[in-house]
Amino acid sequence: NRLYQVLSGINEAIVRSQCEEDLFLAACKVAVQRGGFLLSAVVAPVAVTGRVRPLVHYGDDDGYFDEIHVDIDDEKLRHGTSATAIRTGRHDVCNDLATQPRMAPWRAQTQRRGFRASAAFPITLDGSVFGALVLFAGELDYFQQDEVDLLVRVAGDVSFAMNHLRIERQRRDAQAALAQSERQNKLILQSV
Repeated sequence: NRLYQVLSGINEAIVRSQCEEDLFLAACKVAVQRGGFLLSAVVAPVAVTGRVRPLVHYGDDDGYFDEIHVDIDDEKLRHGTSATAIRTGRHDVCNDLATQPRMAPWRAQTQRRGFRASAAFPITLDGSVFGALVLFAGELDYFQQDEVDLLVRVAGDVSFAMNHLRIERQRRDAQAALAQSERQNKLILQSV
């Protein structure tokens, strides 16, 4: 039921969001407030470095994102859930952060904050992976198939909304440019 509330809340946020940052923050807030996650973030790689950084996050991170390093190009730091989802374009789940060998680089930080499980779901823009929605749960084995299926839908809805917001912004920019061009043409004609 909590995850259906997340889906519903994110769909409400999609209708109200005016820009990508509003959309991402609303999705993260809904995940924590309605879904009971400890922390939620939308992350994306920095183009030049490959380092994955949060665009927005919500929840009690206690400096988590300042302490960790995730890098899609670094063999040691590319196997966490967020980097894996971004690299592969598929969701990635770790239901036991304390015992999975691939999570060793972040183990101390996740244990200190009570994060027991995490999952990342790719967000796409124009058919390419843009980033990921990352969720941290305080329960072991939280992400079972039903939860994963629903969260895949959530990430798909966020991707759809982000694409729509970009198209709408491009349309508004084109209209503004056309209006500016028409004003300039009027001025030219008046001066002749």
